[in-house]
Amino acid sequence: MKTPFSVILDRFKVLSDLENQEGEYSKNLIIGPGQGLSYGSPEHLELKNEPAPCSEALDAFLDALPPEVVHAIAALLFSGRDKQADAVEYWKTLRANFPNIADAKRAILEIESRYDYIASGIKLLPKSTALNDVPMRIAALYLDLI
Repeated sequence: MKTPFSVILDRFKVLSDLENQEGEYSKNLIIGPGQGLSYGSPEHLELKNEPAPCSEALDAFLDALPPEVVHAIAALLFSGRDKQADAVEYWKTLRANFPNIADAKRAILEIESRYDYIASGIKLLPKSTALNDVPMRIAALYLDLI
């Protein structure tokens, strides 16, 4: 894949922001602004049936990425959320939680404010780490398992 990781993250941010706006709009439409939503309620079920093209686009975008790129996104996200200093080093302990690409993708999609966490994870990378090298470093961790 020739697209730099930084460009992939820019695209991910756009799609993630659109998906967040879409979800908020649908929620406000069904239950009203500022109202709570109970899991399994009729409103929750109705919300699940709303068209979600932005959510589908984000899902398709992640599906189109190589596994090491999806894992790098997850590593940055969890590093930023958990305030761990180096996403790649932190991924060494996290990767057991995501035995396959589908689990990593699902975790990314379930977290709100996902790009805010990724931005925090980027800031926590050691100064010697080039952002575009993160997927290759993540891939190297999986080679160590073989």
